[in-house]
Amino acid sequence: MNMMNCDTVRDLYPDLVNDKLDTTTAARVRSHVASCDECSAEIAILDNIRQPIQVPVAFENRVAQAARKRPRFGRGEFAMAATLAAALIGGSVIFEMQNRTVVVPVADAPHVGAVGVEDAMLTGTRSLEDLSVEELQKLLGEMES
Repeated sequence: MNMMNCDTVRDLYPDLVNDKLDTTTAARVRSHVASCDECSAEIAILDNIRQPIQVPVAFENRVAQAARKRPRFGRGEFAMAATLAAALIGGSVIFEMQNRTVVVPVADAPHVGAVGVEDAMLTGTRSLEDLSVEELQKLLGEMES
């Protein structure tokens, strides 16, 4: 690999930074970066990103003071929140159960579609088998429109 191009340098630069390149390849990467303005600019950005961030002492102190001042919840508040959550969840489950219609299927019932003759008798609704030919044709016409 005599000539380095920008794409190759971009691929090899992480290995260069982490000392994973042999000395010859590392020298070629450094030589290309020194002679290429585009790669030099990109490497400068990468090197700036890798630098540790210095946090001002005043900022660190302000964050620590704010953390100490934040309101804390005691057992009473947690108990109230848990009771409220249980009431909301339980109430919604009970409400949902009261508004739900339960259909119990009858075993071994001859089914046409989703409603069998015995099912219709138990629920008080008519099944397709109860309909006349004219009623079935009318139903099919309504379904097609």
